[in-house]
Amino acid sequence: MATDTSIGEEIYQSTTEHPDPVDAEIEGEVPQWLKGDLLRVGPGKFEWGNMSYNHWFDGDAILNRFSIENGNVKFSSRFLRSRSYLESEKNNRIVFSQFGTNAPPDPCKNIFSRFFSYFTMGEMTDNCNVNIVKMKGENYASTETTRMWKIDKESLDSLDPVDFGKKLSGPRSWLAHPHYDQDGNYYNISTSYIKRQNEIYKVPPAKTEKEDNISGLEMISSFPCKDGPTYYHSFGMTENYFIFIQTSVSFSNPIGMLFMKLMDWTYVDFLKFNPKLKSSFYVIDRKTGKVGGRFLAQPFMCFHQVNGYETDKEIVFDMCGYPDGSIIQSLYLSELRKGIKPEVHPPELRRYHLPLEKIDLRNPPTLLLDTNSDGLDYDLIFTGLELPRINYEENNGKDYNFVYGNGLSHKSGAFSNLYKVDVKTKETKSWDIDNCYPSEPVFIPHPNAKREDDGVVLSAVIGVRGQKSFLLVLNGEDMTEVARAYIPVKLIPLIHGEFL
Repeated sequence: MATDTSIGEEIYQSTTEHPDPVDAEIEGEVPQWLKGDLLRVGPGKFEWGNMSYNHWFDGDAILNRFSIENGNVKFSSRFLRSRSYLESEKNNRIVFSQFGTNAPPDPCKNIFSRFFSYFTMGEMTDNCNVNIVKMKGENYASTETTRMWKIDKESLDSLDPVDFGKKLSGPRSWLAHPHYDQDGNYYNISTSYIKRQNEIYKVPPAKTEKEDNISGLEMISSFPCKDGPTYYHSFGMTENYFIFIQTSVSFSNPIGMLFMKLMDWTYVDFLKFNPKLKSSFYVIDRKTGKVGGRFLAQPFMCFHQVNGYETDKEIVFDMCGYPDGSIIQSLYLSELRKGIKPEVHPPELRRYHLPLEKIDLRNPPTLLLDTNSDGLDYDLIFTGLELPRINYEENNGKDYNFVYGNGLSHKSGAFSNLYKVDVKTKETKSWDIDNCYPSEPVFIPHPNAKREDDGVVLSAVIGVRGQKSFLLVLNGEDMTEVARAYIPVKLIPLIHGEFL
């Protein structure tokens, strides 16, 4: 009989694509008002020839589509035809270095070309396997480099590549978690590793149908990396401020990144948790771009912010934090397939309070604000929640009550349940079924919603040991099942997605 430790081995494997839509078998009743497409993306292929990727974040991107209309669901999937994918397919080997895998030099090059290739970081990957984002009315697959791919949400075709790096200088990050305002502006944060500078950019909505993908790109704020570049995965936005999270996971040797191939190093090798480096929250005015304060906190690691909003006295900021950086190492495929080690700290749903009285836009960006010798403290709301989602359209940057997320199983290395947490009362509701491993929950409000949680939650569920994979529809209020849409395809863990 199989044990729990074999589940990670079973589900963290390569998959195949299914471009022709297949009908799902409905159990229950999918609401008639629910119409649209749930698009998800994540790593779907981990081997090329006799070579394998090392880290879960490395796998070549696959797109999943759940098309919902008139109570019916259709499923389809396609690999993203990135240059990374096509070159690997053509050569039957890993061609581009990824987050935790270093691609070897091209064996077809002469000895001198191969030698000099060791002294370059190489081309940034366009393997956009992290998120689905919206910009200028179009849909894009994105990752943490400056490259994105425009996609067709119906056919899942890979349409046009986008590279912010063509308009921005030097190697830099670009988040897969942007923010949007009510006017349709797209906001993102980038770190220039050469300038050692954090920069906030805006892309306005399209004015014409034939407009260039990133026309109107504008830097609206810049401020130095006080303690050098650090790893971050998301940021916050309230009515008047951006909140930039500087974690305690820093790039230990940025100059050494020039010799990555020579030393067979990867990006993960440069990410080190520094227990002596306090984390901090930069508060940036959205109108002027000026930094009004930098609040210090005890060292932590963070992938996902949840939400932030302003009161008369403070900025309330919620995030999923870790007391160290062990989670990054635990996402190597060799670790996931064995199950995450018990000593890896679970994520904590934390609430920080940033006092408005200490925000001063007249002072220089290097101003340090510290409430006491230990830095800001936090309220612990819940332990064990990741991949947080809220009613974004109605509540992002505003006072709110509810967050939906996943609970992580150490034994399987996968997300084993779904949570709904009231961030004010700490009341929790959950969905948990044996041998079912749900993905990131996505909340869709009812078109005539009267409450924040009036709607449904969608999650793609991986079935093992006799359970089929299915799209789960939950009542957003009480987390009870509304419907399941079983598909004749075994799903694998993907990362993020969007309901379009």
